[in-house]
Amino acid sequence: MLVRIGIGQKIISNINEGGGMAELEPFLKANRPDCWELIVERLRELAATVPAWFEEQRGVELCTLGIDVAITDAGDLHIFEINSLPFVDFNLGQVAMRRVAYYRWLADHHRGEHQ
Repeated sequence: MLVRIGIGQKIISNINEGGGMAELEPFLKANRPDCWELIVERLRELAATVPAWFEEQRGVELCTLGIDVAITDAGDLHIFEINSLPFVDFNLGQVAMRRVAYYRWLADHHRGEHQ
């Protein structure tokens, strides 16, 4: 999970227009020390439930999903966009490593099914 940081923008950051990226936990620890752990927990719950719901709604299985979430001053989460083809150029190394791990898991768990 990464944080997009807007620079001089009102609500939504855009990397192509001068926004930046940060790792989630260090960013939240610095900017929301009062509730960073709760926010991380809520984001993990969201990440564990929304993809299956989204795939069911669309009737497809996806390999990659981007969920854009706003965090309010109170620490509440609001989904404002879900992307089935998210922009990942800034993070290609991590995406590639996660895909390899996923394919390895698939191979290990489905080996006996096709023999």
